[in-house]
Amino acid sequence: MAAQDVSENRRPSAVDRSGDRGGSISMVLAVALLVAALTQPMAALAFVLDGLILGLSDYVAMRRAMILAIAAYVPVAALVLVFHPLGLPGIWVALGLWLAARAALLGRRWQAQFGLPAAS
Repeated sequence: MAAQDVSENRRPSAVDRSGDRGGSISMVLAVALLVAALTQPMAALAFVLDGLILGLSDYVAMRRAMILAIAAYVPVAALVLVFHPLGLPGIWVALGLWLAARAALLGRRWQAQFGLPAAS
């Protein structure tokens, strides 16, 4: 009966760490969250440039940028498949490279059209 009392009085936490051995899961999640957070500025720039290029109705440049940006994503994504320890942070790095390639290509297109910097 005492064991039931202890388990019933246990306060629930926001994150259940009962299966976390030595904090390894927490560390992996922290690294993945950090890498995901670091990609957000690049994502914002890429999505703003998406809107600007689509506003110009330059679908050819958009298609070309998307196809070429895949060339930045695929090698890192393939490394994650081969080297499993890269895990979720590796996928986020690959996604960040894809976003950076899109931003660079679309930024060049915007600069070629107007001769102005796309972002400062």
